[in-house]
Amino acid sequence: MQDVDHAIEELGRAVGRLGLKGIIIGDHVNGRLYDESIYLPFWAEVAIAVLAVCGALVALMGSLGLLRLKSYYERVHAPSIVATLGCWLIMWASIIFFSLSSHGFAAHPLLIAVFIAVTVPITTIFLMRAALFRDRRAGRNVPPSVSGLVRNEPLTEEEAANAIKD
Repeated sequence: MQDVDHAIEELGRAVGRLGLKGIIIGDHVNGRLYDESIYLPFWAEVAIAVLAVCGALVALMGSLGLLRLKSYYERVHAPSIVATLGCWLIMWASIIFFSLSSHGFAAHPLLIAVFIAVTVPITTIFLMRAALFRDRRAGRNVPPSVSGLVRNEPLTEEEAANAIKD
């Protein structure tokens, strides 16, 4: 019975009038007991849910950063930095779930997160450098290069014409 008051009333009737000694509370779902290894402990389910939801919210914040920030240089940081944090939160949720489900340490989510943590900053650096190079060559107001290999001033008309020919 789903109604607690009716369940207590029925229990009183069964014990008082019918002379029953007690009741059995069902402790299974589809023939499986709650303490079987297929079910995770409550603390693990809560931890997995909190980590996965927090990771998703952090990734959502990174996506919103794409909408709110104005320039390319500001927008490139939001998804790259925040997505890495969201990935790590989801990775911890995955490690807890797969480790408890398979009765051993699950390393595959950790390997995926390490790969993302290494590749995302490198990719972001390359994209930022390419954008800075393009903007310097176009004569836009960007920070000067600290390298002696890249010119800070835009191309002259003659150099631009030669670059198009090549």
